[in-house]
Amino acid sequence: MAEQARVVVPGGGMAGLCAAVAASGAGADVVLLEEAPHVGGSLAISGDVVWEPKGLATARSYIPKGRADSQAKLCEELPSAWERLQQLGLRFGDESPCLKDESVQEACA
Repeated sequence: MAEQARVVVPGGGMAGLCAAVAASGAGADVVLLEEAPHVGGSLAISGDVVWEPKGLATARSYIPKGRADSQAKLCEELPSAWERLQQLGLRFGDESPCLKDESVQEACA
């Protein structure tokens, strides 16, 4: 009989939740430890907003000192990450156009 791995994830912030989902998806028995009364970490205090730039040029314009390689990876992989989260049952709220499209910044100011 094959043994099932047990994974302990310390912290229920965005990284911890992602690690727990990945480990569980790989067949591990996961225990998530969180000291706060709720999960979410800094994402919970950000208003539950995750920014999705419409492309690398937008990401570079908003965060010019950011790492271009990391921003490119975000732009390439975020759409499939959204799909995976929806498959897991996560529901998304309304989109905010000022976070996706630099052409509407003035409307959101």
